[in-house]
Amino acid sequence: MKHNMIAFGWLNFSAADMKRTKEAIAELKVPGSVDELGISIIRDGFADRLFPGLNVMQTSLKYYLLLPAMLQEIERKFPKIGENENIRPRLLEKLIEKECRFCDAAVIVARRPEGIIGQESAGQKIYAKRMSRFPHGIYWHGMDIFGLLPDHYSTLRDFCEGMRARQRDSDDESKRDRKLPWGEEFAIYGDVTLEPEAPDGKKIDPLELTEGEYVFLRKKMLDSDAVKGTALEILLNEPRELREAGSAEEIRETFIKAFGDVARQAAEFGIFMRCAFLAYNIAYRMYRSGDDEEIVEYYHELYELHGKVSDLSIPPEFGFERKKPGTLREMKKFHEFIKSGGIGPEPQQDILNKIQKMMTDWEKAAGKKVPHLKEPGPQPKEADWIGMEFLDFRYNTAVRLFSGDGVYGEGEDHGDDPETH
Repeated sequence: MKHNMIAFGWLNFSAADMKRTKEAIAELKVPGSVDELGISIIRDGFADRLFPGLNVMQTSLKYYLLLPAMLQEIERKFPKIGENENIRPRLLEKLIEKECRFCDAAVIVARRPEGIIGQESAGQKIYAKRMSRFPHGIYWHGMDIFGLLPDHYSTLRDFCEGMRARQRDSDDESKRDRKLPWGEEFAIYGDVTLEPEAPDGKKIDPLELTEGEYVFLRKKMLDSDAVKGTALEILLNEPRELREAGSAEEIRETFIKAFGDVARQAAEFGIFMRCAFLAYNIAYRMYRSGDDEEIVEYYHELYELHGKVSDLSIPPEFGFERKKPGTLREMKKFHEFIKSGGIGPEPQQDILNKIQKMMTDWEKAAGKKVPHLKEPGPQPKEADWIGMEFLDFRYNTAVRLFSGDGVYGEGEDHGDDPETH
């Protein structure tokens, strides 16, 4: 049975945590593994305050250079646009083709395929059916808020209109085919290899950033208004200090000291939700398997952890109370139950029954169309754990992306200069 302690999982740096974070990209695609209790607004709210632009499906910083380079190359060669022409389908088709061609070439030359989005379908001829989510969908929000496009475009449709305007504003037809249609600020994109080749048949890392690419990307992120005052800014400015901190507790205090209440609230909410999902798994087994051994094991972990639960503090700007009043009501009931001392050292039937009812009411309030708890039928394969093992609010994603793996030399020591670390 999968059984992990949380502590402050979003503040761990161990190799095991790095591995677990990478595996989470695949695990989060499993039905029923993400948000049974309807708290995604809070989870994403904290994550956006801490690490804006990132998400757990991102595998490499290199895509932040590859995708704009692809778009610039498409725009450079794009034919004259009609006044009322809808160019989005044609541009999207070209972008998907470039994404797939990169994937095909990268898989062939890569030392290891980890991180190459779409690797499992490499070589398939019908590009549009290759992936459930293409790289541009995973990275677009970050490209927009980090200023990696020639203007702010929240959607591909917005980008198309910007491209139309740039073409219209160009009086000289020949300038539309210039090498850098976005100007010198983005000249680096012209040097990004979109279909990597390996010299002499040697394997390479097609997702590795050059030093110049990393310096460019880091500066763009630090210049972004969306990053200012966030934990991502701290990570970009003080990576060595944070990575060399000792225990998870020391790292937690480092972040809280630097970032304040939001980091503390996020960590505390993560502990509370770990308790909630332990209770949810108890209720699930009471409805389904009746496995007393598993129920007792989850209960004991809940007992060990419940004393660390503090006040429930949700920033009002997340809008959770307005959007999910029923979910908040049931959440507060469970929080009061945990804080009231109702959890004893050993499971009693009346306590288990109370946990089962609270979780059933909570899931119902969350508005799930197909609740797990009372759904008839066999247990799904992931039934050893239902819910989020831990809430890291993208922290491990940020550390993984900026850890040096794939950054000009696979973790090579580049000294104390933050521009090259």
